Amino acid sequence: MSIYVEESRTTFVSSIPTYTSDMRDSQSTFDRYSLHDHLEEMLPIALQELSQYVKFHSVVIAEKSAKKTNLHVWHHEQTPTYHLKEAISNARNALLDTVLHISPREPQSEVQFHSGRDLGFEIQSKIKAENRIILPLIFESDDPFGLIQIECISEFDERHPVMPVLRDFTKRVAETIVRDNYRKTILELEHHLFKTNLKLSLLERENATQTHTLIAKRRFMASVSHELRTPLGIILGFVDLLDNADIPSDEKGTFLQTIRNNGELLAKIIDDVLDISKLEEGKFELQLQDFSIQDLLRDLENSFALKMKTQNLSFHVLSNIHGSDRMHSDPFRLKQILFNLIQNALKFTEQGSITLRVSESLPLASSTCARTIQFSLQDTGIGMCRDEANHIFLPFEQAVRGRIKSYEGSGLGLAISKQLAKSLGGDLELLESVPNEGSLFELTIADQKDVRADRVIPKSQDVSRNDTILDGLRILIADDAPDNLLLLSIALESKGAHIDLAKTGIEVLDRFQYQTWDLILIDMQMPGKDGLSTTKELRSHGFTAPIFALSGGSAAEDGKLALEAGCDLFLRKPTALDELVEKISVFTSSSNISAP
Repeated sequence: MSIYVEESRTTFVSSIPTYTSDMRDSQSTFDRYSLHDHLEEMLPIALQELSQYVKFHSVVIAEKSAKKTNLHVWHHEQTPTYHLKEAISNARNALLDTVLHISPREPQSEVQFHSGRDLGFEIQSKIKAENRIILPLIFESDDPFGLIQIECISEFDERHPVMPVLRDFTKRVAETIVRDNYRKTILELEHHLFKTNLKLSLLERENATQTHTLIAKRRFMASVSHELRTPLGIILGFVDLLDNADIPSDEKGTFLQTIRNNGELLAKIIDDVLDISKLEEGKFELQLQDFSIQDLLRDLENSFALKMKTQNLSFHVLSNIHGSDRMHSDPFRLKQILFNLIQNALKFTEQGSITLRVSESLPLASSTCARTIQFSLQDTGIGMCRDEANHIFLPFEQAVRGRIKSYEGSGLGLAISKQLAKSLGGDLELLESVPNEGSLFELTIADQKDVRADRVIPKSQDVSRNDTILDGLRILIADDAPDNLLLLSIALESKGAHIDLAKTGIEVLDRFQYQTWDLILIDMQMPGKDGLSTTKELRSHGFTAPIFALSGGSAAEDGKLALEAGCDLFLRKPTALDELVEKISVFTSSSNISAP
């Protein structure tokens, strides 16, 4: 055990015999113990040998290390405690006065006690100073670094015949202590070296990761810049071509469709960049609600039918849902994930088929969701090797980079999809991929029935070909962007609506004093008084008709702010005109149409 003993100064009685180098270093009975590196292993055996020459009741070994004074006390297990305290005090005083040559009182020392019946000790009723032998611990020709104090049964002096044996015993103890300390020092150095190397390794790994991330982000920015400029250049080019009055009408239709396609691609890339930023910052919010799985699948089928036909691919959607058709999750984000997966399959599949299978399974016992929905997407495309597959879910990366230079994309779709899947209580995994044969992805989503559902907007009729669906409605459009005012007014007037325009929130509030509307479309970010504060004032003054908020910001954040301000619906720019008309038709009815 280890205890701390408060030392008290005592008078040193016995003289200290000096070990001289000219003394004959004869072969002794202690030589066979000199190979031990641990004092605790060597000393018990050596004490048994020493007891054949001298009778003693305790042995104290004291040494001064760099940090503290160490004392090892070897004694009979029945030796009285007060005898041990006196022996410790005397040994430490001797160490201070004769070995260290210092007089100030040292702090408490750590003491290790070792006891036993078979170590050659005898019990003594009283400690006598004249029976005490103190020998210095010396290694080779260095100065003493400690001492051995032997409390003998009878009196000794330097002329006693057993003194050479005691000196040899002391020499072997000194060698063992030095070897033990050397071994401990080596172990400490090795441990320190290991920790240092580990820290260096971690720093190198961190630096390598940061360097890799920086390179990947630079490559990503170059890729995004290219992807943004490509559709933008196409849009601007075809707009210039449309200025030519000699272009046939059928070619104009082709030009307009090309402009539309590239505009949608441009918006998709911008959305991806915003989404990955929100996900990495942990600021991504979900809009959970009830929705129909079959409606979602039907929408997907209709969305990709033309593209599949154009690429001469077979598209199969197979549902194996035996439970309820309705689930509780974020339909917009789920659709976004499935769109990414199907678009990727389209991108890398030149012939064959793309198959989407949907099934359900019971959740884990620890899960709080009602069930798990699996979406498996299999294609017959170019596939990937193992090394390529390891990178497909990393942000700022594109898998099979060397083989797909002819394919568009920023390399964010799958990274976003995987993080979205985890946010929805599931995951996205690549189950199998074989080069030149195809890939199989599996998406799992939790049906979170126990989570409160948001309000579900009722579904309306197809309004794309109905030119009178808004007939008689008076709609105010408030936006500080003249081009947006022009676009929306033309689109809504073509469906029969009467349009009023305003450029600021203050103008809206002023005109509200003498005008009324069946619906207001208001931009959230206008100079002076923005859309949110304008909506709050309109509601406080009794305006009860629907108000739609328009913004190019985050759907989750801006949508939440808009609903809290009193808006009925949030629409993100750019808004599909058919969708806008549909939402207006849902929120208005013939019973509350104003007179033109």
